[in-house]
Amino acid sequence: MVIGTKNPSQLADFAKNIEVERSDRPQSPIVTIGEDAIAKGDIREVAPGPKVFTDDLAPVEDLIDRILLDYARKGGS
Repeated sequence: MVIGTKNPSQLADFAKNIEVERSDRPQSPIVTIGEDAIAKGDIREVAPGPKVFTDDLAPVEDLIDRILLDYARKGGS
């Protein structure tokens, strides 16, 4: 699971947020997954990069957009 934040954050913030989520919704899948990641130590921070790929901006979508535009520019043939 990848979790992004709007504001700068640290790994310690993740554990705090899982605690808050647990008090609000103890049966939430994010609580189960978050607690498991913390217990196993299977969590890491990734430094910000120049481009972040999300569901609405993925490399395959850029490629498909270019293919469709090229097809339309050639008159659909």
